Amino acid sequence: MGTPLNLTRVAVWSTLLGLAGAAVVGIGGRGSPAPVDLDAAPWIEFPRSGMDASELPTRQVVNWGDWSQAGRSEALAWQCGNPERNDFRGNKERYVARIGKDAWGPTWKIVIDVERDHVDIAWSHGGAIPPPPPPSAGKIVAARSGDLVVPVAHVRKSRIELEKIRKLWSDEALWHAPQDAAAFACLDGNPVFLEACVNGRYAARSRNCNAQAENATTMLWRAFNELLPQPPEPQWRESAGLLNR
Repeated sequence: MGTPLNLTRVAVWSTLLGLAGAAVVGIGGRGSPAPVDLDAAPWIEFPRSGMDASELPTRQVVNWGDWSQAGRSEALAWQCGNPERNDFRGNKERYVARIGKDAWGPTWKIVIDVERDHVDIAWSHGGAIPPPPPPSAGKIVAARSGDLVVPVAHVRKSRIELEKIRKLWSDEALWHAPQDAAAFACLDGNPVFLEACVNGRYAARSRNCNAQAENATTMLWRAFNELLPQPPEPQWRESAGLLNR
């Protein structure tokens, strides 16, 4: 006859084998980390100081966005989370920068749409005040109803290619510090206007004549120039074509 089966001994060995298997799985898990969840957090963290609408500078920065777009319907603050608008074509995140070399320009408008691991960029000359129309003399044809046409350039890049932009944008003085009222009372500083829309939530910061944010603004402007070529120049047109033809 065979050796009688010892149930206690079987239970002990089963437990030991189970623990050994769990250890192997644990070691394998540490060696193969889970992939990064690109949907877990915004590409750029929202300003840590918030957007308190009870504060006048916060209301000023939203109003400045309306004014700079020459109409509320074009302002990101109005589009963001608005069920009547579908401007983002499925993109979850949009960031807009209006930034220039100095108070005298040039100034660019850069729209960044982030969707998982790629980034779509649209950029153009984006001064708040358009240049004057050309004079009606010589070969210049006088405008009956002239419009300023601002061509927009487009490119797609990876998140990795914009990592420098993300870090510079996230500067404490430039993005995370509370909005100050000085930005709207000074016209000869180093202006920059940054906006973000993520899942219907909106944030913005405008800096001008701000010593703490001046260096960060300069660095961000240079980074955009390193990343992107010069956008096409704006042109005045009428219904029959170019005014200067």
